[in-house]
Amino acid sequence: MRQAAGQATWEQRADLPEKLRGEAPAILRWCIDGALAWQQRGLDVPPTIAAVSAEYFDEEDTVGQFLLDETQTDPHAFTAAEDLIFRFNQWTVAQGLGTWTKRSLVKELKQRGYETARKTYARGLSGLRLK
Repeated sequence: MRQAAGQATWEQRADLPEKLRGEAPAILRWCIDGALAWQQRGLDVPPTIAAVSAEYFDEEDTVGQFLLDETQTDPHAFTAAEDLIFRFNQWTVAQGLGTWTKRSLVKELKQRGYETARKTYARGLSGLRLK
């Protein structure tokens, strides 16, 4: 069998068990410290995985994408819920997605900080304007 340059052989590592026995307390301490850190904060997510995950969730955020594409934030605005759901469902169908109920959309928008409001002519949301 050929050996690659710089690759150790078993013969060169004959003293490895002795070396590891001598380092056993430090190795055990390293294992325990790692286990405690894992219990306290869990596994660290690599930055590349976090970025790809954030991008994926942004792409899957139907309401967030609708808000970017079709609305503007305006603290003085009021938009009737009927107008919002009509535009939202037009937009979702154009995106190849299914339609939503008005109740589901309003609930989602409330979770994002928009407040429901009532005018004499309609119920809707304040702070949001259709483009």
